[in-house]
Amino acid sequence: MILAIVFLPLLAASLGGIWLLSESILLSRFDREDQQRLQEGATVLHNRLDFELKRHLDIVRTYAWWDASYDFIQRPNETFEQENLDHEMLDDLGFDFVLFLDDRGHLQLKQWSPPAPDQRVLFGAPSASDQALLEALQQRAIRLGALDFRGRTDHSLSELLLVDNLPTLLVSVPISNNQGSAPAKGAILAGYFLDRERLANLREQMQADLQPMPNIATDSTWKPLRSRSGSTHNQALLSPRRFIGEHVQQVSVQYLSSSGEPQLRFDITKKRLLYIQGEKAINFFLGASLLVALGAFLVGYAVDYFSPRAVLRVLLCAYPVSFICLAVAPEYWFAMVFACMLGFLRGATDTALNAHGVEVERYYQRPIMSSFHAFFSL
Repeated sequence: MILAIVFLPLLAASLGGIWLLSESILLSRFDREDQQRLQEGATVLHNRLDFELKRHLDIVRTYAWWDASYDFIQRPNETFEQENLDHEMLDDLGFDFVLFLDDRGHLQLKQWSPPAPDQRVLFGAPSASDQALLEALQQRAIRLGALDFRGRTDHSLSELLLVDNLPTLLVSVPISNNQGSAPAKGAILAGYFLDRERLANLREQMQADLQPMPNIATDSTWKPLRSRSGSTHNQALLSPRRFIGEHVQQVSVQYLSSSGEPQLRFDITKKRLLYIQGEKAINFFLGASLLVALGAFLVGYAVDYFSPRAVLRVLLCAYPVSFICLAVAPEYWFAMVFACMLGFLRGATDTALNAHGVEVERYYQRPIMSSFHAFFSL
């Protein structure tokens, strides 16, 4: 009884100290790794959208800086679209719309194939019609300066916007000749609307739960994300990390237009996988350690009552079986139970063997305990 009074508090204090150290050292390190992975996911999203803007901008520039386009915007004709714009080719390039505007903002030509209404990712009431969406797109582009080129051909627009409650990737390039040296006479607006298929592709690339959401107020804790290509005119802000429960973490990337107006944000959610695995490993270790100590302690009473030999016959049969159960455990909690069983039997077997060794040593009446161990207890 005296041994139990001394032993159990020491055991609790030891395991409690190990748990506190693991929390402050191991789990905090795993948490930092999880946070870094989450922030890397936000960077991947930003770089992906930045790449999409740059790719579309480069493609549109090849159409805008083209003698045929320059002649058309000055002298519109019906044959230009048939001869130079293939609807299927534009679809293959990833465009939902291509609009030719003259320098007064009049629409001279359009290729228009927005996603079906049930495939659109909306942030409110849908447009009254596709025509209303088209007009809202033109007005938004003009308001952002798509036609403010003043004859310059190096003026461009590339932004992620919310147009009539629909997330839109929009690029614009002034129309000039092949060399881009002639004064601009209009602009090409092109891009696509974020639909369910494109959103699913982004989620797959990021390996995270990605949800487009309405914009929210930001503060000084939101950090700017840099554009790798330098082609986007958006501002992107990354929120501090926040937790959803104990094992799920989330950050937001909010986009602002070139004029500073909030557009939309993306919520990126990931599990704290390293933290969860570390927590399981620590629990596994502490549980097994606790049962080893308890097994060693409790088997002493069984040895006193039944004799070491009788106890060992049972333990030496059960101990190997616990290894088999642990090896075929289908889930973590089954493995945890079998690990605790293994620890208990390991401590009990070791104690019973030593107790039996003491009896043999007494029988020989000389110190032979060291000879029972491999290499004699060096």
